[in-house]
Amino acid sequence: MSRGGLYRIGGRWKAGMLAVVCWGATICGVFAQTETQGRETLRGLKGVGVFVEPLSPEVEQGGLTTPQLQTDVVLQLRKAGIPVLREEEVPNTPGMPLLLVHVNAFKRAPGPYAVSVLVAVYQRVALERNQHTSFAQTWSTSFMGMVGEEELSQVRDGVAAEIEKFINAYLAVNPEATVESSQAGNAEDPVS
Repeated sequence: MSRGGLYRIGGRWKAGMLAVVCWGATICGVFAQTETQGRETLRGLKGVGVFVEPLSPEVEQGGLTTPQLQTDVVLQLRKAGIPVLREEEVPNTPGMPLLLVHVNAFKRAPGPYAVSVLVAVYQRVALERNQHTSFAQTWSTSFMGMVGEEELSQVRDGVAAEIEKFINAYLAVNPEATVESSQAGNAEDPVS
């Protein structure tokens, strides 16, 4: 997977991905949208697939691992009542909803890591003018910061904070998710 880029839109930094994501879908560009517009694209989703982009070996050696983040995100979503789709379910779900977590951390010399985190929802969408379909980012949140070399594992807290923003947006337009979750009990699949 290729790494994402950062773009300045309206005085704020936005992270954008130009990459090929699992299930063979191409992600296209970055666009500005209001919080309400982005949140509305989550209405009616019956869940999301979760894909944590693989971290660099340097980051994993520093104590932050891809499987650890994947487990963190899946458990946080399930605890909030948001269904997590298995990889094979995503292509058969309307819109092919995918929650992507992209963490980029690097350092050029001894000292802190520069970190950027992008949490974004990608869905199959249709153009209004000709109904051509594509896979596009419909909702996102991101942050950038610095962490000390010994504190790289604390990036997990930053990812959790961004996932919480997604949870709040999702539940704002899908309040029935928490009701369905409480009725389902604890019969969830184990985290894979």
